[in-house]
Amino acid sequence: MRRSLLYLLKLALYWLIFFTLYRVCFLLIYPGRIPHGKLSEALLVFLYSLRLDASAIAYLMGIPFILWAIQQFVKNNFLNRINHYYNLILISIATVLCISNIAMYGDTNTLINYNTLHYLVAPAKIFPYLTTLELVCVITGVAVVIAIFVLLFRFMILMVIPYSTSKMMYKMIYVPLTFPIMFLVTRGGTQDTPINETFACFSETIFFNQVSVNPVWHIGHTALVGVEEENKNQPLP
Repeated sequence: MRRSLLYLLKLALYWLIFFTLYRVCFLLIYPGRIPHGKLSEALLVFLYSLRLDASAIAYLMGIPFILWAIQQFVKNNFLNRINHYYNLILISIATVLCISNIAMYGDTNTLINYNTLHYLVAPAKIFPYLTTLELVCVITGVAVVIAIFVLLFRFMILMVIPYSTSKMMYKMIYVPLTFPIMFLVTRGGTQDTPINETFACFSETIFFNQVSVNPVWHIGHTALVGVEEENKNQPLP
């Protein structure tokens, strides 16, 4: 059972490394946004981002977690294929989102949200002043970055969801216990209200707060709010 649970921990660690590297790149590309004498405060983004990152990671692990739980009782290679392709698609989308956030920030001074989601499927809008050749180079660079993160994923994570050989009685105890844990991590803790972007905001410098906010969580939250507002504004039949 330990080996099976280790799979979930390694998957969570992978995404934590992913978002940490995203912030490292963000800070290195925009050093001019760091106020003089506040370099130590810039490092705090890695601390204050952890809770929102944990929530975002729990959401990203939702389907792999369900597949993992099923796999503990029903060993099926089809579940491995679903899990494998799901993670590859997720890594690709998250990589494009993070690169787009960094690329656009210099002009927009904000993170991509529901209203600017269309930029993800239109590279020319992110880089409007590039020639066709330069745009091809950018797209190639993005593909290379995606390939690097896919290779990192394959290095860290088994392509096959581990199947526990523990007794059925132990599985029926341990597997259900993981569900409330995942729920609490997704919710961000036991506080009265679920976690939101404000939990990652700690500084008077807006740039630090924006780097600290998880980009996947942010776009998901703004999409949910945007859809709710659209539904409210629709005229009644």
